[in-house]
Amino acid sequence: MIARLFLLCLIGATPAFAEKPLTGAEFEALTTGRTMDHAVNGSIYGAEHYYPDRRVRWAFTDDDCMDGVWYEKGQMICFKYENGEGPECWTYFRDGAGLRAISALDNTAAPANPVAMMATTRPLACLGPQVGV
Repeated sequence: MIARLFLLCLIGATPAFAEKPLTGAEFEALTTGRTMDHAVNGSIYGAEHYYPDRRVRWAFTDDDCMDGVWYEKGQMICFKYENGEGPECWTYFRDGAGLRAISALDNTAAPANPVAMMATTRPLACLGPQVGV
């Protein structure tokens, strides 16, 4: 009885425990063919376009684009880019009309800066040789 009460209090106090991370298939269905803005605290810092076959193109705001791939690793989605960066792994959750991402590097119970992702109709802005999507 006490254990059950403790568990209910724990779940009520931390809604993240009740949330179910997206699977690779769910993430793929929600992102393929879309460009998603990435923001922290309401400020967009970059965008990524998601192609079929789990390929991606990422650009920080006002920067060159990097091509890469993503793959599922447990409950995380990991990204590896052509410039050798990565893997960078994230846990994704549905969040209203968009997604919320928590970095694998942020192992706190309440992440300080989750990334909000929203689909955009703007094309990915690439400053370097791979201009456009």
